[in-house]
Amino acid sequence: MATLSEELQTLPFFRRVALADVRASVPLWSEVALQPGELLWKQGGTVDELCVVVIGDMVAEVDGVE
Repeated sequence: MATLSEELQTLPFFRRVALADVRASVPLWSEVALQPGELLWKQGGTVDELCVVVIGDMVAEVDGVE
């Protein structure tokens, strides 16, 4: 199983970032595993986070529309 820093470095945004720098950022990240249909954020709430989907997919629904 890959480490969080290895997973992050596979993403286009991080590909040009040195692995040492990605590793240094790991304490700033948190990992969340959700079950199908489980909410990460609810419409109308304040969000000050970034979501990176490593495995699976995510659906954004606004006013009932995907």
